[in-house]
Amino acid sequence: MTNVHQRLNFKLSIQMSAPHTWPASVIPVLFSGAIVFRQTHTLNWWLWISLILISILMQSAANIFNDYFDLLRGTDSTEDFVEPDDAVLVYNKIPPQQALFLGIGTMVAALALSIYPIMEGGFLVLGIGLLGGVVLLAYSAGTTPISSIPFGEVASGVTMGTFIPLACVTALTGKFYLPVVLDSLPITLGISLMMMTNNTCDIEKDLRVQRSTLPILLGRTGARKLYRVLLLTWLFLLGGYAAFRFPVQDSWTWPLLLCCIFLAILCGTALIKQLKFDLNPPCRPKAMKNIAALNGLLGLFYTLWLVL
Repeated sequence: MTNVHQRLNFKLSIQMSAPHTWPASVIPVLFSGAIVFRQTHTLNWWLWISLILISILMQSAANIFNDYFDLLRGTDSTEDFVEPDDAVLVYNKIPPQQALFLGIGTMVAALALSIYPIMEGGFLVLGIGLLGGVVLLAYSAGTTPISSIPFGEVASGVTMGTFIPLACVTALTGKFYLPVVLDSLPITLGISLMMMTNNTCDIEKDLRVQRSTLPILLGRTGARKLYRVLLLTWLFLLGGYAAFRFPVQDSWTWPLLLCCIFLAILCGTALIKQLKFDLNPPCRPKAMKNIAALNGLLGLFYTLWLVL
């Protein structure tokens, strides 16, 4: 850790926002647009773009708050194989208050942009958004944050993989479309696996700060077994949805077919690589980058398939 005191500049602010995690918040919005377009053959593009920006801002705020509260609790250290981009406050001597203000400002910006979707979709969008915001804060803040209990994986998956599509489809159509909860299950599971990747690699570190995450309860061996089962379940679930719940429509073209085949090959390669990780602390950086890439690839495949 550097001893040079420095202010939170633009570059460090972007690092704290953790752009490598943005696909986890963007894919649910892309998926929502695909669902709406498949059903109505139309889409409010400006509203859809605003929803993407809101999701990125909310994800960034969550990352900033997580970095801030981890510093206060002493959760992260340079000995824990945490990359500089994932623990900006650990590797840079920045006043924590500046990070807190950045997180608040980012959330306020997201709330300001949310006025447009709320006007289009009504108070249901507001209610779903507020519920997601409460979970977002409870995930990192408080004496017993959600991230430190065995339900962290479920909470993150449901908040981003279920609440975001539900709110977005409601905003884009003006109607409460409950089946999207079922349709978004592959998205939800993928996001939960991102959190499980992180928690399994961090077992020793989390034990030191008295966390009780799911991998801690299972132990690394048990967590690895469940993790690999869930990875394969994720793949088969998405494939089953593509084949049976959303069969190909008449708009299929060979160029789009080739895109799907290409994405499927990339997904298979990334999945095989992910299955080989031991999920111990040294492999954390590579495992996290690969599971984030896998979420993005499978999410793009699912979204493109829905459009077709």
